[in-house]
Amino acid sequence: EVHCLVPVPRGREPAPSASPPAAPAVTAGPRQHAAPAGGHTQPVPLGASLWALGLSTTNLSKDMTSIRRCFQAVLLLALTMLLLAGILHMDVGLLIPLLRGQAQGPPIVNVMFLKTHKTASSTVLNILFRFAETHNLSVALPAGSSFHLGYPWLFLARYVEGSEPQGPQQRFNIMGNHLRFNLPEVQKVMPNNTFYFSIIRNPVFQLESAFTYYKDYVPAFRDVESLDAFLA
Repeated sequence: EVHCLVPVPRGREPAPSASPPAAPAVTAGPRQHAAPAGGHTQPVPLGASLWALGLSTTNLSKDMTSIRRCFQAVLLLALTMLLLAGILHMDVGLLIPLLRGQAQGPPIVNVMFLKTHKTASSTVLNILFRFAETHNLSVALPAGSSFHLGYPWLFLARYVEGSEPQGPQQRFNIMGNHLRFNLPEVQKVMPNNTFYFSIIRNPVFQLESAFTYYKDYVPAFRDVESLDAFLA
């Protein structure tokens, strides 16, 4: 059953008619509005109200889902760190400054990274480059268009861009490109308080990675079908 509201001016009654008034036409549609008359406004259809309420409920549900996922991610990270601390027998208090981003002292700015093959060393070197850029540090880069500091030959100070064979050598903050370590020559271009470090990897896994990476370049690897065949 459909009820239609017909505005009637105040103080006037509809003129009598011999025949009953025809029912006003009702147009079907998703939403109907009538112009206000006599100070009265047409009520908002119930369907439109429920539709708007549904949108609000949907947006609220999405927001709650996002908050729940963020909370779960933070909780999982905290539990993982606690688990690692228990396995490695670490003091959990040591992790708190790291979580807060608080350094326990001034950063070490003189670093020599002995880069090794197939040990994620390129990733570490990129981190050092970003660190040098952020802290406005100097980097010992290969001279010319080379990617390595004399590798595979033994490192010499003259392989560094900007070094002078005669006279005092320029000192740099960061060194990390591939080289064959030669401490006396490295000390010519790096300060005395330089921090030295490198990466070692399980030799079996390192060999597998090297075989896959160099298979198309090294003739000894290219002529065999697999690493097992190469080792046979």
